[in-house]
Amino acid sequence: IKSRQLDESIDIKEFRIRASEQPHQKQEHSIIFLTYNKWPQDDKIPRDTHSFLNLIHLAHSYQTSDTPLLIHCNTGVGRT
Repeated sequence: IKSRQLDESIDIKEFRIRASEQPHQKQEHSIIFLTYNKWPQDDKIPRDTHSFLNLIHLAHSYQTSDTPLLIHCNTGVGRT
């Protein structure tokens, strides 16, 4: 796992997963986990639109045509 904080609003974690059933195959998958740290506690929309747009642009920069993108809110239920 690689982890870094882009700025005070965004954390980036990278996970690399390899199938253990077939150790001779070197197929590896990478998962990029972006965390937005400025979700308001009152379940409203983010007040800092600049940092939220940075998150969207960052997510697009990691997105390729053959990879899925999953987005969920702070707790994973509710707004999305």
